[in-house]
Amino acid sequence: MKKVILVGIGNQSMGDDAAGLMVVERLSDSFKTLKITADPLNHVDGLCGSDVVVIVDAADFGGKPGEFRIIEESEIDGSTLSSHSLPLSMFVHLLKKCVNKVTVWGIQVKSLKPGEAVSPEVVSGIDKLSKTIKGMYGFYMQMR
Repeated sequence: MKKVILVGIGNQSMGDDAAGLMVVERLSDSFKTLKITADPLNHVDGLCGSDVVVIVDAADFGGKPGEFRIIEESEIDGSTLSSHSLPLSMFVHLLKKCVNKVTVWGIQVKSLKPGEAVSPEVVSGIDKLSKTIKGMYGFYMQMR
């Protein structure tokens, strides 16, 4: 049995920073999910022992709003944007010590203005990334 956990990181009151949380909401019927709105390091112990942890976070990698891609560990702190207190790379580094596979997906933001809704371009990217993740990792869920 493969244990796959989908982790969304973000802040719903900061515009496009909610992207990771919205992907998790869309896939909560297909995957075990976790929403992180504060310090991700508080969740390391609960994720340890998983076979696959898929993290989704808002990012600024110079793409078009709504574009998404896998963020390599060496790029994490320069690309991801969520309002976590400690670097996301530290979270990923700790997870890699106790999880078989960790993947970080970033969604390019358009705006992070407080109180704004998620931009239409990012909503479109969230829909596409949700389908991509379900297609890529859904086979693990069929092994349950």
